[in-house]
Amino acid sequence: MYKIKNFEPLLYISALVLGLLFVQGLLAQSGGNAVDLYNENYLLHGDFIDMGSPNYGLTNKITVCAWVKWNVNPQTYINNHNETEGRYADIIAMDRHTVKDNGQFWFQHSSSNTSFQWTVQTTSSRRSVTSSTTPVINTWYYVAGVYDDTDPSKSLKIYVNGVLENSDNNLSGNINTYNALFRLNIGRLPSGYRLFAGELDEIRLYKRALTQQEIKEQMLSGPTVNSTDMLSYWDMNNSTGVTVTDNGSAGINGTFYSSLVDVHDTSSVPQYVIYDNDKLWVNNTWAGKRIVTIAGDGTGELNTVLSNDSIRVVLSNPWVTKPRLDDLGSGTGMTWYGIIDSAETTQWKKSTAPLGRESIYLITQDTVPLGDNGGFIVTNITSTPSSTNNLVAYYSGTAAGPPISTGETFPAGIDRRSNIVWGVYEWGSVTATVALQFDGVAGILNVPNLKLLRRSRNSTSWSEVTTAILDTDIMTFTITGVTTFYEYSIGGNAGNPLPVTIGSLGLSVNDNNVLISWKTVSELNNSGFEIDRYGTGSNGAGEWSKIGFVKGAGSVNEEREYSFTDKGLNKGTYTYRLKQIDFNGNYEYFNITNAANIGSPGKNEISQNYPNPSNPVSVIEYRVAARSLVRLVVYDLTGKEVATLVNGELDGGYYSARFDGTNISSGIYFYRFTAVNADQNFTETKRLILIK
Repeated sequence: MYKIKNFEPLLYISALVLGLLFVQGLLAQSGGNAVDLYNENYLLHGDFIDMGSPNYGLTNKITVCAWVKWNVNPQTYINNHNETEGRYADIIAMDRHTVKDNGQFWFQHSSSNTSFQWTVQTTSSRRSVTSSTTPVINTWYYVAGVYDDTDPSKSLKIYVNGVLENSDNNLSGNINTYNALFRLNIGRLPSGYRLFAGELDEIRLYKRALTQQEIKEQMLSGPTVNSTDMLSYWDMNNSTGVTVTDNGSAGINGTFYSSLVDVHDTSSVPQYVIYDNDKLWVNNTWAGKRIVTIAGDGTGELNTVLSNDSIRVVLSNPWVTKPRLDDLGSGTGMTWYGIIDSAETTQWKKSTAPLGRESIYLITQDTVPLGDNGGFIVTNITSTPSSTNNLVAYYSGTAAGPPISTGETFPAGIDRRSNIVWGVYEWGSVTATVALQFDGVAGILNVPNLKLLRRSRNSTSWSEVTTAILDTDIMTFTITGVTTFYEYSIGGNAGNPLPVTIGSLGLSVNDNNVLISWKTVSELNNSGFEIDRYGTGSNGAGEWSKIGFVKGAGSVNEEREYSFTDKGLNKGTYTYRLKQIDFNGNYEYFNITNAANIGSPGKNEISQNYPNPSNPVSVIEYRVAARSLVRLVVYDLTGKEVATLVNGELDGGYYSARFDGTNISSGIYFYRFTAVNADQNFTETKRLILIK
């Protein structure tokens, strides 16, 4: 049984830890992607995403949330564009494609990109609120814009990292009525530039107003916390192709465009040519690529690029609708094109947004564990929590994943960390106790040499938590009186090598037998593997128990395959793990993530006693398909009953009975098995030989 010393509220953690296995998909730091809009110099590129013209049926409520990170200095970015089109850099907007700022909503930046700006247009007016946060380069921000006409306090609100930074109560009524001229774009204004230069992740759009608590919960959680009225969810977890998948109920998939074409002039003799004097393209970068009219006359028309030079695009086919020239900001309407490069993959990159596989909002003093099997964080608020003073705990990575040793910096004596990372985010002022339990974390060999590491969000530099208390028995770090919160991981060095590299590990169920099989890629000083079981059936004691041992191969640099069969289990659910032990007695655990479920047999059945002949004791196994009155009786050759082994009601399951012939004569006997209920009357007889 696990315990956490000097932290009495957590004594019950073992039961919760073993019952809470979070299996949501990996996201963000845990392996997800973000979209990188490479618009640092739009003269060469011009990345954006177009979702077409979806009619969401918006009425008087909306929420839009996103993770945002600039890859350039937002404030100097405006100098890289002609016509000051680097201003008001757009995150996502639903606007007319023929004239700007006449749509439904805009999540963008202020004129000089010194703040985030949330704008909603209703049937009566258009209002904006701006953040007090000034975005800076290479920093992730979680932004949320809310409009709620029914909110008696403030109808228009903007949040940054869960904090309400501004609000406005001068907007009312339903959101502007849908118009077929509306286009939904990410990273661009539908009728112009306003290109965003950076990474975007986890964009959600709701047809309702999220509460501040919901925004905080969602901020650090990959999985959606509450999907009620969530219309669109672009998780940006694509890795190839130009389709941007919408996982929301509306299913509005987008298309990634690699270049935006602003029509400055055209010609149709001898070829159909579009001139964009703002560009500095590399010759024939776009040859053979699709080009689509994405705004203005002829929207949706498709063509192919025959060739291009620095400012000209030559079309393979005549245009259907002649493009209208740049209106130079007059608002009279113009044509815009987008170029699709289906082979491009550089827009998808591993996300570093600080969200986890799972999160939990903490606004009480209750103690709740969170994490992966074998790697949990337990946070207990010891001050008085409130709606303004609260926490969110989260985790990313996996306990069983390989340690991380590159791409980050560690304190002296540490050269790697656990794959799993736990984090705590604070609002207001909170004091808490934080415990990290790591009994299933891969790569651990010498527990006393471990260090607890911490880092700030958006950082790759770790430092040691010198105040952490290490309990080597239960493999737990505990920090008390915490008032400043970080992300945490377990640090080690060459004294904590990974002696065995597991290539695969899993189980399969055959009736009431469980086959555990695993493969090692290499082994170092490996004595062998102890097999542990945790079960809820009659074979499970409600705690981990050793059920077997398989000898290892010592030190080898080649694959080895192993297996172990746990036989004769009764009905129940069983979890397994390997305890790899080296010749010095050091060990580490490898957890099997899926459980073995042993159900009721499909039919009644009695097995031959073993051994047979019996001398004088043998075992008879039998199966009961459903709750029945069961009898198992032994008879001699004259039909005389000599022993009753079972007589009573049994639930469906796998059973065994012990026959002891010590007090009867050697000879041939028969045993009869009956299982009777309202649906069946099953009988089977087998012969038993007794030799003494």
